[in-house]
Amino acid sequence: MTEKVEKDNIGEVERPGPAEEAPSEVTLSDRSSVEHPYRSFLEGASFARCHTTAFTSCGTETYARSLLMAGNGFPIWDPVGDTGRPSAHLKSGLMIGDVGYLSDEGDFQYHFNIFLPPSSEVHFNAPANLEPLFPALQSKEIKTETNYFAPGTVIASTGVEVTRVQDALNAIIKGRECGILVLPNGAYREDVISTTRIRDYAQKHALDWYRFLNGTRGHVICPNGSLCLVTGYDKATSWATCTSNPQGLAESGSVITVTYENGEFLRNPDAYRKCSQSGDGSETCAVFVRAIRLAVSLRDWTKKILSYQPPTRILYYNMLSGPVVGLRARIHTLRLKQFLPKRKSVNATLCIFHPLDVLLHVLLRESQIADVATLDDSVWCHLTDKSNTDPLVQTWNLWIKVLETHEIHNADGLVTLVPAENDHSQAKPSFSPSSLLFNLPSRIQREYNRIRRRREIVRKISAVFPGPPLPKDVLIVS
Repeated sequence: MTEKVEKDNIGEVERPGPAEEAPSEVTLSDRSSVEHPYRSFLEGASFARCHTTAFTSCGTETYARSLLMAGNGFPIWDPVGDTGRPSAHLKSGLMIGDVGYLSDEGDFQYHFNIFLPPSSEVHFNAPANLEPLFPALQSKEIKTETNYFAPGTVIASTGVEVTRVQDALNAIIKGRECGILVLPNGAYREDVISTTRIRDYAQKHALDWYRFLNGTRGHVICPNGSLCLVTGYDKATSWATCTSNPQGLAESGSVITVTYENGEFLRNPDAYRKCSQSGDGSETCAVFVRAIRLAVSLRDWTKKILSYQPPTRILYYNMLSGPVVGLRARIHTLRLKQFLPKRKSVNATLCIFHPLDVLLHVLLRESQIADVATLDDSVWCHLTDKSNTDPLVQTWNLWIKVLETHEIHNADGLVTLVPAENDHSQAKPSFSPSSLLFNLPSRIQREYNRIRRRREIVRKISAVFPGPPLPKDVLIVS
């Protein structure tokens, strides 16, 4: 994996390796000891848990969280990814039909492609009984937009001011976390026009794929809702990524300035950086990925993945609360200087947050007869809003918008979201003097229905988020 980044010195959290089976001698009593409290591990053992924190971390999750609201899909901190995968896949980069998950190191952990036979050399780790989707993907099924991002495009998060100085870029970082992506040669976009047949195929095999990646003895590396089937991406031949080091920001107490020059961000102790390199074996890399995310019912997860036993460890993600710019952000930064959080991993594995994780959980809770839930990144990408600088508030607003503009559809064991037939969330009533009094009752009723619907949406989300807290011995903050 290409590495041009200083490691996170705030605290290491163990990253899961390749799928492996837990030792056969592990029993229920082994996982019910004081170290592995049975009730704590069994509660909420399907989806990754939420750890809300007021302190920003650095590297992967900071970059992804900062650029998520750009609305281009999931931001990839390390577009090259695992350099140990097949050279053909490394050269081409991600392809439509790839199956895998987003790792805590900021790359897409590719395993196999649904359009290729099991014997294909492009596969990295494919099930022996993989049945490729037929017919193979045709060019007419793909929408391609060349130069979607023009050469020299800079995508930066709120709180970053970018100025050009001759052939260089200076980025002044005023937020307590940030993400910056530079595309010297621009990037092109490809998306599947219709995901129907891909979604139907994924529904049929979702549980088998989860079992293949996780095994059946509770050693989960791919939590429920995190399995991805790629349906689109933005690819670039040259790129550079950068994110701030919160410890450096705390020490400086004000701002951080980073410089981009000659295809890379210059070394800076207050920032982390990566860039494309000629010797990494890749020709095009996905800087944003869009996918169908899959989740299976809690009953199937408990029976087929966990075998009715608590998992060997808890998987969790960090959710930042509090604004990234402004007075409150400044206060958090000053507190960080005096109170630097240190994470201690006991029985926990860090995952990367994606907004669809929670919505998939909502769907399965509201439709308990469903076997599989699927959601496409297209349901949220066009609804992002940067007007609020608090990541937690931004995410809540995004969830509400998605559920206001979509309806839950449940059929043949599959639950998903479809566009609402009568979306009044953006409707603007007429205020002409002649119709004001006449339309007053209907306007009041419409507003009442809108408020009532929003309250119901908030209730559904609150039922699964933030969910059960992490046990106190999992994360020790000091």
